[in-house]
Amino acid sequence: MNGEHLWLRVLYIAVAAAGGIIGGVLSDSALHSISPATAQTPANGQIVSANEFRLLAEDGRIKARLFLDPYVPKLVLYDYRGDEGASLTNGMLKLSSMDEAQQQGQILLWAEQHGGSLSIGGKDTDPQIELSASQYFTSLNLASAKDHKRAIQASAHGDALSVLLWDHNAEQRAGLELDDRDNPGVYLYDKKGEARASLALNDAGYPDFSLLDAQKRIRADLELDGEGSPSLTLNDPKQARAVLGSSYLKNTTTGSTEHRSPSSLILFREDGKLLWSAP
Repeated sequence: MNGEHLWLRVLYIAVAAAGGIIGGVLSDSALHSISPATAQTPANGQIVSANEFRLLAEDGRIKARLFLDPYVPKLVLYDYRGDEGASLTNGMLKLSSMDEAQQQGQILLWAEQHGGSLSIGGKDTDPQIELSASQYFTSLNLASAKDHKRAIQASAHGDALSVLLWDHNAEQRAGLELDDRDNPGVYLYDKKGEARASLALNDAGYPDFSLLDAQKRIRADLELDGEGSPSLTLNDPKQARAVLGSSYLKNTTTGSTEHRSPSSLILFREDGKLLWSAP
């Protein structure tokens, strides 16, 4: 019996020694599989440090990663194809989806200084919907799904508000605006984006309709004066040539200014002097 006890004691000591050696090897391997910061981790084991964490499916495919890219932390979730479906990094959230035609839709949401942006559209195209806000302006863009250029843009810049329509050449063609003095206006633009017609109210609240040439000169102007009397002014490239309706005409002989009635017609020469008037 004593020999048997001695043999069991020797066997127990051998197993314990082998377990200690294996445990030391495993712990050293684990220590080197993660970042060196683990070596400084408190003994309570509440901190785990690593360069990358991966979530794997049963078949071994990567479904999620948390890593540095290259110095910024990034979280990525993958769809059933293995494509990036969602990611979060440095204040930006991106959601992506690929359809059967390999067309990828994308939503971007990111935070910026004093604001942020939301963008919805394709991966490699201009966004179809874009909402932006900052310290100085707020804007909303809605673009056509066909060419992403024909668009509606609504914006608030300072105290001014505007809604603009853009054509397929990315030129503004029409606009509705409210200036910083709360005066509304409607504007039409040519194919080059130059204003050619406008209908607006001035500071006194009186309407004014203007037609402009390609050099932005007013060639025809229909308006109401302070008394509500209408007038139509036709201009050459330099000055007025005809006025139909209420107007103010300076008498060069007496130096006085006379108010003409809405039924009057005044014609001017090229040098700006009176050519003819009636009544």
